[in-house]
Amino acid sequence: MVKLEISKLTKRWPELQLSVDLSIEKGELLAVVGPSGCGKSTLLRLLAGLLAEDSGSIYMDGQEISKLDAGKRRVGMVFQDYALFPHLTVLRNITYGLHGRHMKAEERRKRAQELLQLVGLPDFGPRSILTLSGGEKQRVALARTMAAKPEIILFDEPLSSLDSTLRKRLRQDLREEQQRLGFTALYVTHDLEEALAIADRVAIMQNGHIIQVAEPRMIWEQPNSIAAARFLGHMVLMPVCEATPKPGIIKLKTDMGHSVQLSAKQYTQIAEVEPALHTGHSALSAHDFPLGALAFERNAARLLKEGQETAATDCLILRGSCQQARYLGEYLEMVLELEGQNPPTITLRLPRETMLQRGRSYVVAIDLTQLLYLTA
Repeated sequence: MVKLEISKLTKRWPELQLSVDLSIEKGELLAVVGPSGCGKSTLLRLLAGLLAEDSGSIYMDGQEISKLDAGKRRVGMVFQDYALFPHLTVLRNITYGLHGRHMKAEERRKRAQELLQLVGLPDFGPRSILTLSGGEKQRVALARTMAAKPEIILFDEPLSSLDSTLRKRLRQDLREEQQRLGFTALYVTHDLEEALAIADRVAIMQNGHIIQVAEPRMIWEQPNSIAAARFLGHMVLMPVCEATPKPGIIKLKTDMGHSVQLSAKQYTQIAEVEPALHTGHSALSAHDFPLGALAFERNAARLLKEGQETAATDCLILRGSCQQARYLGEYLEMVLELEGQNPPTITLRLPRETMLQRGRSYVVAIDLTQLLYLTA
């Protein structure tokens, strides 16, 4: 196991500039998630030595490997289609990368057999690749990658071509193998659910930059920016036109005229302004405090009955008309058009037994403790 450190690694293209600072601890699986074209696969190719960086450094346990050829980096890679040779047996697929390493045939065979035992396929050596299931191919690809004894294994969307049911089963298998064998791994995917399910930590990448790194629960519940929340897709974002900092609190007013007062801790970038917010003579003012958006999870809203809003203290109250109601099995999705000038629509998730009538007016409440203040 090794620790991987990426320092100011850059690669410039006409349409994209990748710039990454990132570290992966020994034995950790870190998932990099982001939309297609954001630079995820480019990052893997830079780490593997298949692409030359413009600047920056890569370290393994403190030793720089940036200038080493790909064959000398001791980095393994599992590709999207596993890149197995269909005309070779399982055993020969695993030993293929060992040719030219001054190993005798018997040594190569012994190493392959040990790995097959390790990944739970001890009797599969003579089998044809064409006879294997998706999960068996995944394990063979992992065994072949491990045959060369890499220090770190890179996964380039290895499950993206599979159907949903198989993908969920294989990601669990892969996670169990990684934990059992203890290797350090960087796993890139565009599937957010997959990243949350498989990783120790998740990094969100957009436009060639890492915008947040955190444990799955933290990244889901406390996105650090509007960009992160938009990518995650499970939050309502209400633009803020006024933000007034006070010691320990922030007073906010949305574009729709809703006013709330939040604890300073509900501002996810609090560390940047915390000293000023917690002094009695804050140097910050509403004029220079960053504007952003009020955010809450779509399932945080609760439907109020007529007259209940007067008793719903310490809540953000929203009124509007139901434009759509969609039953989605686990919940009911409601598209609510808010009251006001140029009214925006927001999408909420309510208990599936909720009865809604299209065109009818409704009132919903969100506890102030469920709100976050996000900036760019």
